Amino acid sequence: MCDQHKHGSVGAGAGNRPGYPTEETLRDAAQAAVTARVDRRGARQQLGHEGRMRTSTVARHATTRATADTLGRDALVTVLGGSGAKCNMNGICDAFEGQTLALGDPGTRLPPYHPSCSHEIVPAGTSLADVPAAQAEGVRSISDSGGTIS
Repeated sequence: MCDQHKHGSVGAGAGNRPGYPTEETLRDAAQAAVTARVDRRGARQQLGHEGRMRTSTVARHATTRATADTLGRDALVTVLGGSGAKCNMNGICDAFEGQTLALGDPGTRLPPYHPSCSHEIVPAGTSLADVPAAQAEGVRSISDSGGTIS
């Protein structure tokens, strides 16, 4: 900091005076600019990673809701492992994998089950291979690309 003019230059004389930037405070400010959030453990979640995770999760919500709305409240659906290998979040999805669920049941919990979940629903008795290719590819391309429609 320039002592004579009191501008923000860091250099000789800046020292540790209150209110003046130091190398440490500048480093912290630069890190904060690219941090989306700090988790319970104190780990910084970077903006890029956080954005991809949130986008893929919102895309999975949208595709699940669209499938459920298309099939109707009386339909039965099966939960499948999706097209990615991201679902190993401490076994959260294990209880749902392969389960047949009634869309009309108020207690039915549909994917995503956690951030970045790749599980999806299909009509009961079918597999992803049985779903029309365009529909299945649309679901995969949205969810696997982090929400980007290609």
